[in-house]
Amino acid sequence: MSLSPTIKAQLRTELATYHNSLWKPPLNRELEFLDRTVSSLNNIRISTRNQAISSRCKRIHLSPKVRFFRTQLPTPSPTTTELSDLIFVYKHIVNGVLKDYRAILAQTKFTSQKRKTWHIDTNQFFLMTQWPRFKIVSPAKFKCGFHIRPKSRTWSTYGFVGPLASRFPIYFSSSRILQIKSHIPSTKSFSFSLKPLSGWDSSPSFFMKCLQGLIGENLLKNKPAFQLIRTLYILAEWEVDPSDELEWNSEKIEDDKGFGIIEFTVRTEE
Repeated sequence: MSLSPTIKAQLRTELATYHNSLWKPPLNRELEFLDRTVSSLNNIRISTRNQAISSRCKRIHLSPKVRFFRTQLPTPSPTTTELSDLIFVYKHIVNGVLKDYRAILAQTKFTSQKRKTWHIDTNQFFLMTQWPRFKIVSPAKFKCGFHIRPKSRTWSTYGFVGPLASRFPIYFSSSRILQIKSHIPSTKSFSFSLKPLSGWDSSPSFFMKCLQGLIGENLLKNKPAFQLIRTLYILAEWEVDPSDELEWNSEKIEDDKGFGIIEFTVRTEE
């Protein structure tokens, strides 16, 4: 479902402002990227005669953790890791009916170096590529299990950030990294370097695809993925109803943990 040329043009202006906020002053760590992303992209409102787009965002005061088994290890044992740092959600409502509902889990990686090289945790990479059965163990009140089986290659994506390494954040799906890394390493972490024309999306391209429903897992066809997103919305104390117009409390939280939800809703009248 396409966006009108007028909305596309205004969106590009909004995104340019957002990217400038990441550039000056330079980022010093991942949480600064999360905070500036949530702050800049919150409460966007653009409309034309028959189409409108809006956004709402929130940073949650913790990092959701999940537990699963690394079955390919000689001695399988339970592993606990962060689920992700950001969720991008796209909804398209046509004549009052939800027609498209997609989500992307993004794990951000920060580097202060000039080289485009980031360190990736192996256990987290296993989760983001294999998606075994897992349970949310933090916060403790959520004890439900999930088996996602995503169809989209962009369901789990890395967001590579570094003011010296790249002008824009770079988004690279975990499945693409798995194609480059022919096996999942057994060490604690490994380095991943981006080379020119290697299939990554710069941030402007990533967001325009996201805002047109071209990437992300289809939550209308994947019930476990929908239930996971629903659980994370409950964690944020936010209703899941796609027509919901509630505002989040966007007070800035000073701590060393964080998780953000970025939601865009497109409404079209035909």
